[in-house]
Order: sequence, then C-alpha cells, then structure tokens
Amino acid sequence: MKFPVDAPRGRVVKTLQALGFEIVREREHISMRRANPDGTTTPLTLPNHNTLKSSTLRAICTQARIPRDEFLRAFERSRSGAKDRIGNGEVFGVSSKSDLPEDERGKSFPKDDGPKERHPPLKPSAIAELQSCCDRVGKERGLDETQLSDLLESDE
Repeated sequence: MKFPVDAPRGRVVKTLQALGFEIVREREHISMRRANPDGTTTPLTLPNHNTLKSSTLRAICTQARIPRDEFLRAFERSRSGAKDRIGNGEVFGVSSKSDLPEDERGKSFPKDDGPKERHPPLKPSAIAELQSCCDRVGKERGLDETQLSDLLESDE
C-alpha cells in the first residue's frame, strides 16, 4: 500500500493519536509525542498544513519509527468522521489543563492566534519615508552605509 497523496491534516493527527501520540502544542507545526513502554518518549513534528503530501508522511513515519503498514492500517481505520478541529483554537483530546498529564499542567504552551493576515505592500512614498528615517538614524549613530545595511538585515 502507498501513502495517500494529499492526506487531510485532521485525519493524519487522528491516526497518530490512535498510534499513541498526543499533541503537545500547535502553531506553524504540530508537536506530538508518544510515551514508550521503556520510559522514553518519541517526539514527532508535522507541518500544520491543510493536507500533507505522501513524501511528508513517509518522512514523519521514518523519523518517528512508525512502520508504513501500521500507519496505513490506522489511517484506514480513522476514515470515519475525522474532524479537523486544529486551527479553531481547539486541541484534540485536551479541553482543559486537568486533561493533561500532571507533569504538563504547570507549563504554558503558546496559543494559536489563527491564520496570520498579510499586510498590503507598502506604497513607494512609505518606503522612501522609511529609508530616509533609517538614513537619519544611521547618521545620528555614526554608521556608514554598510553598517546600516547590516543592522537593518539583522534580527536585532
């Protein structure tokens, strides 16, 4: 059997939960983990896309050491009513902190603020104004053009 071409995110998450994984947090990626019988944990990270490509599923299963056949059997069983609640502020199986394991209750996880809005492109006049402001601040601080350019490109 082959991995599905465009697997719905909700169904993939439901499949992974059926294989023992639980969601730790979600943002651009969904972080999951599974407690193993030997006391270790298996981490798993998947992109928070609407659908996942077969190559992505293959890589996820390889990294998490999930046999292809085991994943595909669980994926077929998850066909019935896999609701995609991720992205609506809900997390599968966790409705409050009391649903979390004791060691996770005190931790705070980042809240998903939903899809990020794109801003319209800046008008040329706004770009010119920003450039002149940057030039003025650079001159006040005694920076040459190279130093100013490096500063603007850095994350500081």
